[in-house]
Parts: sequence; structure tokens; C-alpha cells
Amino acid sequence: MPVLKRSDGTRFSAGDKICVLPTIATRFIGKVGTVVGVQMNRRTRTLDKYLVMFDTSEQHMFWDIQLTLGVD
Repeated sequence: MPVLKRSDGTRFSAGDKICVLPTIATRFIGKVGTVVGVQMNRRTRTLDKYLVMFDTSEQHMFWDIQLTLGVD
């Protein structure tokens, strides 16, 4: 079976402001942070992971489906 490769890029990039959605239970729901790292999945966008830094300097990893563009 051939391995499928993505032709699109990641939804977010380093520096993007994001907001954490209630898709998966976490204490960060509703918090806004900045993407500081990206792990792109070779096959599908929903499996991309993003390292997000919050105002408290705390960092946490999130799946693509847990994030949306934040507000400025």
C-alpha cells in the first residue's frame, strides 16, 4: 500500500496567536497563546502538533483540532 503524502502546509506557523478550543479537556481551554513550534504530520493536518507558549511562559503541546486563531 503506497504511503500518501500531504500537499498542504500546516494551519498555523510560529508566531501565530491561537486560542485553545474545548475539543479535548485541558486546563488551557479558552486561553490565548503563541505558537513557538510546529510538528507537521506527513499524512494529515488533524495530526499536526503545535507547541504553544502562554503569557505565564508556560508551554504545552496541542493537536491541530484543539486550536483556532486567537484574538489580538
